[in-house]
Amino acid sequence: MTRISYSFALVAFLFLLSCNTSREEMSLEPQSEAERHMPEFALAGVQAGNGVQAQLFAAEPLMANPTNIDIDHRGRVWYIENVNYQPSYNPDNLYQEGGDKVVILEDTDGDGQADIRKEFFQDVLVDGGLGICVLDNKVIISSAPLIFVLTDEDRDDVADHVDTLFTGMGNEKGDHTVHAVSFGPDGKLYFNYGNQGHRALDKYGTPIKDKFGHTINDRGVPYRQGMVFRCEIDGSNLEVLAHNFRNNYEVAVDSYGSLWQSDNDDDGNKAVRINYVMEYGNFGFRDELTGKGWGTPRSGMAKEIPARHWHQNDPGVIPTLLITGSGSPTGICVYEGMLLPNVFQNQILHADAGPGTLRAYPVQKDGAGFTARTENLLVRTTDNWYRPSDICVAPDGSVFGADWYDPGVGGNMAGDTKKGRIYRLSPDGGKYRCQTPEVASPTGAVEALKSPNNATRYLAWTALNGFGKTAESALIDLWKSNNSRHRARALWLLGRINTEYVQTALSDADPNIRLTAIRAARQLMPDALTSILLTAAEDPAPEVRREVAIALREFHSPETADIWTSLARQFDGEDRWYLEALGIGAMGHEEEYFQNWLTSVGHEWNTKEGRQIIWRSRAPLAFDYLIRLMEDPHMPADELAPFLRATDFHSIPDKDAQLVSILGMDRKDQTAFQRMLLTHLTPAYAQSSPEVKRVVKQLLPELAGTKDYLTLVSELELTEETAALMEMVLEHPAHELGVKASHILMSWNQWELFESAILTDNKAAIIEVLKHTGHHKAKSILNSFALDRKQDIQDRKDAIVSLAWSWGWEERMKDLLQEEELEKEMKTIVANQLLMAQRGTDREVGMAYLDQLPAGGPAFASLQNLLEMEGDVGHGATQFKQYCSSCHQMDEEGIDFGPALSEIGNKLGRDALFSAIMYPNAGISHGFEGYVIKTKAGNTLTGYIVSENPAQVELRIPGGLTQTILTSEIESKDPLPMSLMTPNLHLAMGEQALVDIVDYLANKRNPATLVSNPFQGKIGYSRE
Repeated sequence: MTRISYSFALVAFLFLLSCNTSREEMSLEPQSEAERHMPEFALAGVQAGNGVQAQLFAAEPLMANPTNIDIDHRGRVWYIENVNYQPSYNPDNLYQEGGDKVVILEDTDGDGQADIRKEFFQDVLVDGGLGICVLDNKVIISSAPLIFVLTDEDRDDVADHVDTLFTGMGNEKGDHTVHAVSFGPDGKLYFNYGNQGHRALDKYGTPIKDKFGHTINDRGVPYRQGMVFRCEIDGSNLEVLAHNFRNNYEVAVDSYGSLWQSDNDDDGNKAVRINYVMEYGNFGFRDELTGKGWGTPRSGMAKEIPARHWHQNDPGVIPTLLITGSGSPTGICVYEGMLLPNVFQNQILHADAGPGTLRAYPVQKDGAGFTARTENLLVRTTDNWYRPSDICVAPDGSVFGADWYDPGVGGNMAGDTKKGRIYRLSPDGGKYRCQTPEVASPTGAVEALKSPNNATRYLAWTALNGFGKTAESALIDLWKSNNSRHRARALWLLGRINTEYVQTALSDADPNIRLTAIRAARQLMPDALTSILLTAAEDPAPEVRREVAIALREFHSPETADIWTSLARQFDGEDRWYLEALGIGAMGHEEEYFQNWLTSVGHEWNTKEGRQIIWRSRAPLAFDYLIRLMEDPHMPADELAPFLRATDFHSIPDKDAQLVSILGMDRKDQTAFQRMLLTHLTPAYAQSSPEVKRVVKQLLPELAGTKDYLTLVSELELTEETAALMEMVLEHPAHELGVKASHILMSWNQWELFESAILTDNKAAIIEVLKHTGHHKAKSILNSFALDRKQDIQDRKDAIVSLAWSWGWEERMKDLLQEEELEKEMKTIVANQLLMAQRGTDREVGMAYLDQLPAGGPAFASLQNLLEMEGDVGHGATQFKQYCSSCHQMDEEGIDFGPALSEIGNKLGRDALFSAIMYPNAGISHGFEGYVIKTKAGNTLTGYIVSENPAQVELRIPGGLTQTILTSEIESKDPLPMSLMTPNLHLAMGEQALVDIVDYLANKRNPATLVSNPFQGKIGYSRE
């Protein structure tokens, strides 16, 4: 390991020397791959948006691997130098003994290039750090499992002591854990963590409860997956503001108190999204009830994967603002400056390391929510190593973008830890000058409060809050200005001086000020909320009424049912944002509010608006109205599906009986409706109901050969269908249908069917299907067949290959090499399987048999040599089908097991693609970590966990099948120490085939990553 030991003066000199060229010279095209990655050619590989110029503010050797940046009130750039990110496959990578660092970069001469580097703090606590927030002489670091504060008491740019705010937030060095903290306009801290954050503990390790009494964890009671938080400046009063995200990398807060963030899909599904974070919302990554993944079938699920991925058709899920396609989204901020062109002003700015873009998402109001589009700020052109990791606003209004600069996007793997860049973006690329703000007087502090820089606003807010009433006059001047966002900042502080300002703001002409007033009233005027909300419930702006509905979540009074009903009566039947706000406001009082609304609408409940309110409501009484809606014999099955799905969210004592009461009705699309309804019944009830059995008997012939058939047969344990199931196994041995049918038969202990079928003309199908189960009986059947000399030798070879799919296969392969009865030709197949073993000692056994000593096998080309080789894309497509399609989908073809690769070229360059194939254990994609589950019945299943709750585990196993295992049946569940990807696959491919596959994958990209979102704030179905 190499220790970073820089002489700061020398480093600064080297950096300036490397960048001491004109902009024209820096924009020249590099002449080689090596030149492409040199700092002096950095600007040649990227392109700034219209009206913007880019400067290279800093690069290696002055800096390396910036995961997150912030800019202080003096304009200095602070960043986390995350060199110790993960153990690396690259022996040339650096390692920082003593831990990663918090670094300050400063431009002392104003030329737009850093010339001073200071190391503020170094410790293993920073290893894997993903968040930095600079607030005067305090620096808040987010580095799982901790959020801690570094204080520079003597202001010498060296941290003096460390204080912990929170702990327990995920595992060390986790990408999907805790992210950066931001200071909000209300004087509070905001932050988030992804779906590996898991919990929130205080600095003593004690679980934290929120204001509703919920213990903050991701176990579904009620929160799931990633979350957004708010707390006081000292970490007290932690609130969960939203949940059920996958990897919400950072949250940004604007002057009105609105929250914005991105979220990453689970790789390869073109569903990366941007969210307006509606407080207390469920954002739909996992099933709210069960925690199951988005691919689990459910009634009414969307056809489009992005909408399906985020459960957009489920009641209780907040709409997605914008789908941006494939990517690896990272840092985000709101630009409230005036320096950049108009298109970027007051807009979200965001970094996405996958496609290599810094971009804006200009939003427009749409009912109670928003629509958005994209506008590029700094994008990749030719340099695939450009990996923007964060974006931040400086005091002068220019924007800085951090560049992780790597062949990959993280995901537990760093290809290069020596490099890293930071760009400055401004209209003219000119001087960089930032004046230190004067906050010693109210007038100076108010001027500083207008800054676009968050650290400067923190200084101003703190000073003004400390001044109290003496700051009132200066704040009133700002309140009377014509800048809406400046007025909102003033309002948050004026409300602390006198709540009458909040009351006055409720009648302001600007709806953004009115909704800010409601948010401020929730914090500052809880005793007056009833009267405030009664008035605001009639506001003409739907976004203001949205905030009224959300405010109802926090308190209850005799008038709140009427307030909610008033809001519901103004629903237009289409605005999903508004509908979900109504659902949030009713939480805890659903029955009371729903009954009040019914009384108000009387017989006019069955309208477009009424049906949506019934669909969304969790009131027990709403279930009766769902049944009444589904009694309409003329309603098509696709329109009934959402109402059936809504019944899942109700716990009614006679729920099954009520559903069965409409099962036999004559209706349009009766078969489709009955098929859906049966899947909503509890298995125990369905098995005991004569009516269900009658309908099932009628349906089975129509459903033969389908997933619905398998679902019914399995749930109702229709053992009389054994022969039909075996027919499906033989017809679809390599398809999910056949594999699932085989698992049903195995669960019924029908092993004799497989033992006899493998000795018939159906042997090929049985050999294929048995590879997809970890049951010891399946392995025994394959083993016996492989040793049976009476069988065709090619079939026996195929049995060996299938046997090598099972967990622990290496030991069995080594045993087979010792079998005296096994022919040499068969042993050659066994030895070849061992060449792909995980452990080197196992590979050596195979190589020794094949006489490929010395141990370690033949030399394989180095990564650098592979990069210099040219591939055949057409041949790569063929090779991909041979080596990769059994686990990965490409353009919806292949097995859906590992990450989809349809646009992998947008995310990874050739370097990273070679590394991912050759070193699969160096970086395992999040969500695809392997587990071995052994059952009490003797099964051993290997795969990755799709979902898990106290009752069961859903395991995705090779072959693409999801296997449900009851917790009560599990003997052990252990994480795999390695990737599920076949190790040493490149050795089996050979060098040229590997290069061909990589070039094929590198060309799988979509330059236009923005895709449409048909569910953007609208109801996904309607009868009118």
